[in-house]
Amino acid sequence: MFLEQALRASGAIDRDMLALDLCAAPGGKSTHLRSLLTPGSLLVANEMVQERRRILAENCWKHGAGDVVITGSEPKDLADLPAFFDLIMVDAPCSGEGMFRKDPFARAQWSSELVARCAATQTNILASAWDALASGGTLVYSTCTWEPSENEEQVQRLIERGAVPISVPIDPAWGFVSGEEDGAVGTRSYPHRVRGEGFFIAVLRKPGTSPERTDRSYGMAQGMDLGWTVGSDGFMFIEYREVVHAVGKQWAAVIETLMDTMKIVAPGTPMAERKGTEWQPHPAFAFSTKLGRAAFAEVMLDDATALSYLRGEALPAQNAQGVALATYKGRPLGWLNGAGSRWNNRYPAPWRIRGQHPKAPRVSWADTM
Repeated sequence: MFLEQALRASGAIDRDMLALDLCAAPGGKSTHLRSLLTPGSLLVANEMVQERRRILAENCWKHGAGDVVITGSEPKDLADLPAFFDLIMVDAPCSGEGMFRKDPFARAQWSSELVARCAATQTNILASAWDALASGGTLVYSTCTWEPSENEEQVQRLIERGAVPISVPIDPAWGFVSGEEDGAVGTRSYPHRVRGEGFFIAVLRKPGTSPERTDRSYGMAQGMDLGWTVGSDGFMFIEYREVVHAVGKQWAAVIETLMDTMKIVAPGTPMAERKGTEWQPHPAFAFSTKLGRAAFAEVMLDDATALSYLRGEALPAQNAQGVALATYKGRPLGWLNGAGSRWNNRYPAPWRIRGQHPKAPRVSWADTM
């Protein structure tokens, strides 16, 4: 993704940092951003629309990387977090011209009034984001439209507040178009030039010196360590809404601030959920890179039983007991509960396969797994 080129040009991913994806759903850019950040960084993936937040959480959890906080705040809530984040990504809601080629709805809904409404919304979002950006921090702004009022004019407002535009080197073979308008530097993608859809992206730096993220205060109240993580000494365990979450200890003070100021969905990787008087592993934890797999029995599935599992079906067994991790070719899929002659399925209902074409060709990379 071009996001990687933009971040590398800014030098914003060479150290541990606190990053915010402000308009994060459905999560593709969030997971890509987390893969680009250093392992010791913390990403806050925010989405204020509840329906979109569910798929954001699912995608972030299935990605498996640690130190991701899911939030559901409005941009105006960032007023309580001045100069807080080292990196902020704003993929703003827009009029959607870049989607015209593939999306009939984008074409049908377009109007000059929609452009005006989107531009006003973007101005407010960027004002909040800029205030929450720390000195020396980086802001990445993108849309899927080509309207100057939603792109260059938005960037120009931030330049008037002191933002320094960063040029992103481009290989001509990529087909992207870079340009400058009244000092606003940005890159555009057009569907007739690339194998993809249309977008605009700009990178800006806030003047000043970036803070060093050296806070190692562990004063925040911690939940129990169930012994299910790899390297548990490096984690803080937070019990929140009857779910134990794991997050790096070095972010204790930051997590405490976020829980006081933002609408928290998950303050880290969900690890365990309360079932009656017991703790059972959370569905998200099956995918986590921090999962200590030695703590659980494993049930290895073949093609047919893996598909049955992903459809939510119980699996036949003999003397099945306790909690087990279902795996396919060594990769975790989710949890099972033993019930003697069967394994009860704990794969979440919203994640299940609802339809399958029996003669659909296998994807090209299937046999390499």
